[in-house]
Amino acid sequence: MKDLGYTEVGSADGKLGTMTATAIRAFRADNALPAGDEIDDDLLLALQKARPRAIAPERANAPPDVVREKVP
Repeated sequence: MKDLGYTEVGSADGKLGTMTATAIRAFRADNALPAGDEIDDDLLLALQKARPRAIAPERANAPPDVVREKVP
């Protein structure tokens, strides 16, 4: 998901933590999937077909101190 622009995922540790659940919810919303943070066949299929998420330049270029203020 991180490669698709869902930076909310945090680090790749194999756990479905709060940040990964947030990224899944965002991906589902962006791709017209039912709301939730579960990993199901619909999510996996959509991930295979997904194109990278458009990220606003101000978000993509935000300095670390601004990001720290915004990250949950």
